[in-house]
Amino acid sequence: MPFPAFCRNNQPMRKPDILTVRNIAEKLATRDAVTALLGPDHGSWTVTEISDGNMNAVFRVASARQSIIAKYAPPYIRVIGESWPFPSSRIAFEQAALTEYHRICPDMVPAIIDYDADAALLVMEDLAGFTVLRRALIEGMALPRLAEQAGQYLAQTLFHTSDLALPTVAKKQLLERFTGNAKLCATTETVIFTGPYWSAPLNKWNPLLDDMVSAIHQDREWHQAAADLNEIFRTRTQSLIHGDLHTGSIMVTPDATRVIDAEWAFHGPMGFDIGALIGNLLIAFCAVPGHGDNRDYADWILQTIEGIWRHFAEAFRQLVLTRRHDGDDALLPARLFDDRAALAFTDRYLAQVLTDSAGFAGAKMTRRVIGISHVEDLEEINDPALRARCERHVLTIARDLVVARNTIRSISDITPLAQRHQP
Repeated sequence: MPFPAFCRNNQPMRKPDILTVRNIAEKLATRDAVTALLGPDHGSWTVTEISDGNMNAVFRVASARQSIIAKYAPPYIRVIGESWPFPSSRIAFEQAALTEYHRICPDMVPAIIDYDADAALLVMEDLAGFTVLRRALIEGMALPRLAEQAGQYLAQTLFHTSDLALPTVAKKQLLERFTGNAKLCATTETVIFTGPYWSAPLNKWNPLLDDMVSAIHQDREWHQAAADLNEIFRTRTQSLIHGDLHTGSIMVTPDATRVIDAEWAFHGPMGFDIGALIGNLLIAFCAVPGHGDNRDYADWILQTIEGIWRHFAEAFRQLVLTRRHDGDDALLPARLFDDRAALAFTDRYLAQVLTDSAGFAGAKMTRRVIGISHVEDLEEINDPALRARCERHVLTIARDLVVARNTIRSISDITPLAQRHQP
């Protein structure tokens, strides 16, 4: 059976105009919002493809005046091609999510300049001068504000789209806006919660891991825990989550953080976003020996993981005190919950979010080593034996986080776990 089966069909597809470096300027020249910034002479514009992810094509378009980013969703997965059709409507969900996130925290999400639904084309501000966080971590860049800013982003976006901030009708309406993104949710379920645990056709791994992969494919306890996480992913509609918040979806400078690539957004468990970021930071930690082995930087990564959670949790608690919806249809109505009672509820709530985050972190780590889509942190380690050592470290931590996530009672529990398994 092709993998994943739900993404494929035998129906003929109408072939829309595919946008490339050669013709995207002509298309953009028909958009008033774009020509207002770049000028009308599209023949003088410079177009550079800067695609970095798996799904979409991304272009930087520059004139003598300014530059913009144009993101195009072809009717298939970009890195695979037309043999894997995929709905271009994903760009509509990205536009809707970025609009919502920009309303909530405008300093941490790129501004949208224009959107052409028919062309599956989204135009955004150019984050010139920013670096993809994954690349920054590989290169050992100092990022003193990352923990604070990432924690704030998570608190603001997850709180303001949750039942703690929204009355019931508003929450359900927001949830409904993103239910159509079901195919991307189904893809997530396959590539994260089931695909890595059997020899799915598109899986790949370092051959030096064959023994460990064989053990994972037979590890029923791990499979059961992954299924538990899949059930949480499917049913816990806490907030409008980004859905793919790894270190490739964040742009940074030493002083600023921006979140991009929200096409996977839907209403799901808060811990999925938090866990995605924690898991990818743990991968970066495990990969440090393959990129100069700066132990001080490795320690900083672990400190940053703890800092992100602490900034998130503290900001979230403050939002509960100051911004929660307190009408009679509120989750925590003021007539029943004073501040002390509201914080007691919130602390129990966040304890569950932390447990979920640990499990999702481990699931994310697993798929990046033995699943369908790998990451540069590990892939750019040229020595296969050294890479295998780092990958085994990732998988060992991942199993503990997935299977024993209920033992994570504090974010500080993750640091000794990660250090304990160092090869």
